[in-house]
Amino acid sequence: MPSEELRKKIQYRSEAIEAEKLPLKLTDFRCFGYVQERDIPVWVGRHVSQWQQTNSEPHSRIDDDREERINRWVERFTETSGVGRRFYCRTGLEFFPWIDCEATEETWGGNLREALGSDLIFVSHNKTRIAVVFEEEYELLGFSGSALER
Repeated sequence: MPSEELRKKIQYRSEAIEAEKLPLKLTDFRCFGYVQERDIPVWVGRHVSQWQQTNSEPHSRIDDDREERINRWVERFTETSGVGRRFYCRTGLEFFPWIDCEATEETWGGNLREALGSDLIFVSHNKTRIAVVFEEEYELLGFSGSALER
């Protein structure tokens, strides 16, 4: 068996275990399963690539001084960006790249950040809006957009 094929099988098994545990960690959410990259619109990747450039001006930002304040900011930012409470969230896993979930608690930001980290990509359930949070050295940056802003 070629080494790349073996590596992929090992990675898949490892990620499958992690993917099984993730919904259990997301206690403030109802999880509906995983979505593949091909099911997310192409414009999402273009927006994210554009916002990763150092000269991109964020739509919102917050200092990284207080966790509780950051968690509330993430919740408000996704809401005001039009993403809503049910969304696809990037997992960072190659074989299980997006999780379909719905916030069931009012204060869910801390739970999501604890499970997935502070760099977060949200796509609205109707796949028309995006909100992205990037953690920088002393602050978090928020970017938002829509399918119409290609």
